Amino acid sequence: MAYFDKFPQVRYSFDDGKTNKTAINILKRVGFRDYLKDNTSYFIEYNVKDGDTPEMVAHKIYGSSELHWVILLFNDIVNPFYDWPMSTRKLESFIKKRYPGSAFFLTDESGGTGTFADVHFDRNWTVLGVNGNTYDDLQSAVYGQTNAALVYKWDKSLSKLEVTDVSGDFAVGDFIVAIGTSADGSTYNVGAHLSRVVDLNYSAVHHFENTIDNTILNPLGAPPTGGTGEQVLVGRTAGAGAYSSSAVTYGDTVLQNYVTNVLLAVSETFAVTNYEHETKENEKFRTIRIIKPEHIQRIVSEFENLMRGG
Repeated sequence: MAYFDKFPQVRYSFDDGKTNKTAINILKRVGFRDYLKDNTSYFIEYNVKDGDTPEMVAHKIYGSSELHWVILLFNDIVNPFYDWPMSTRKLESFIKKRYPGSAFFLTDESGGTGTFADVHFDRNWTVLGVNGNTYDDLQSAVYGQTNAALVYKWDKSLSKLEVTDVSGDFAVGDFIVAIGTSADGSTYNVGAHLSRVVDLNYSAVHHFENTIDNTILNPLGAPPTGGTGEQVLVGRTAGAGAYSSSAVTYGDTVLQNYVTNVLLAVSETFAVTNYEHETKENEKFRTIRIIKPEHIQRIVSEFENLMRGG
């Protein structure tokens, strides 16, 4: 039985009633009661194999691929393209499309991260990489530059500039200059120092996480100690609320360690890449609940009855 075969039909009138059409009423919905979803005697858990589709699982469990709608409905899957685990090949294609190009990690003039209050990059702006210049002669240096890229996304929380269409050779130590129109009407603004280049954006950090207790870390905090996710943030000292000479600075943070390749054993331990993040998210859909085969005929009959208005 195809899922939409049992949906009721409705008539629509167009042109002030001159034209009438019959269509399937896809707005009608039925669902499983919560107590059934929590009743372990009613279902089994199933681990979706790589490449499995809802139709394949339905054929394997119920002997009919047309009953795939029961699996989707019981697991509250609205969009099987994104709420169902992707195959390895499809997942890799999705990740590369979602995180295109390269990732540039920036520091400010003093070499610190997290201080970009006045710096922004809009999508599709052009950025140039200027080698070996100072801020004083930067305006004259931007002309004739061959190192260029298009801004895809600016994530200030990670000091991360995602770029596509990269040409030339961007190198650590370059000044990044954005070409665009700012709110004040200027046609370019100085960005920052380029302190780390990740050629494949999907291999760049997505967030920082303590793998011991799976807590998300604040990029502007010192690495956690004692196996917990507790961090001392910039401007704070352990056990104190006020700034002091011994307080955490930007150079002490997990983000700064990652961006400047300092204490790699520390920063890389907590860095979760875009690829790792999306793979982990995909795995969340791997375990589903399957109604036991002995109940399937009753489910189908009740569905048909409800769709008929019973």
